[in-house]
Amino acid sequence: MAGWNIPIGLLLQKGLIQPQECNILKAVSGFFSASCVPTAKNEGYPANLCELCIGDSKGNFRCNASSQETYYGYTGAFRCLAEGHGDVAFVKHSSVFENTDGHNTDAWASTLQSGDFQLLCPNGARAEVAQFARCHWGQVPPRAIMVHPDTNALVVYGLLDKAQDFFGDDNNGNGFKMFSSADFQKQDLIFKDSTVAIVPVRERRTFKSWLGQPFLDSLEGLESSQCSRAATKSVNVILLLTILTLATISSS
Repeated sequence: MAGWNIPIGLLLQKGLIQPQECNILKAVSGFFSASCVPTAKNEGYPANLCELCIGDSKGNFRCNASSQETYYGYTGAFRCLAEGHGDVAFVKHSSVFENTDGHNTDAWASTLQSGDFQLLCPNGARAEVAQFARCHWGQVPPRAIMVHPDTNALVVYGLLDKAQDFFGDDNNGNGFKMFSSADFQKQDLIFKDSTVAIVPVRERRTFKSWLGQPFLDSLEGLESSQCSRAATKSVNVILLLTILTLATISSS
């Protein structure tokens, strides 16, 4: 969402890009002089959308839509910015904190400081990375923990809520860190490492109420008036994938 749907949807809504025959990729390639937007299909893909990609350590798998491409995903996009290849990175607000101030020990990130980066705000101003609550391009709902209809959701929540009392704080002193994978040299093993707490969904029990209208509006921005019925279908597919994502056991 943060890496493509929201920024491209906004460009469409503001009329800064106008795809002909629903070719959004071509419109994006004409707006940005060079990018790294990894793809699973190279046929007909605008060349400059892969221009900033570098592949793996040997230069193989360039622009591949997998971790084999160094600049793939949110961390990859932030790395592209940090290494001076890109001027702007479309990432989650947590991407900066996850890869600076010693939180990422990889050689490329080990010396990065969060204070060396700034947010670009919709009004053209800049803000410090900790001010993401008032300077952002869109808000994405957190992941939701889903349970089987025959399972008592209150029991599951009660168990997890009690567990986070003991293990939710990374400095809890109990040995186990419920929301951190750092001790295992991995990421997002149980919950996303950016998780702060598990909270009840309360009355937001439908996908519309959970996702929220601003989120849905950002998806609809991809359905340009210039596009054919194919665009409508693509937006519906994106929305379906978003709903399915809510079934993963994590929160952010």
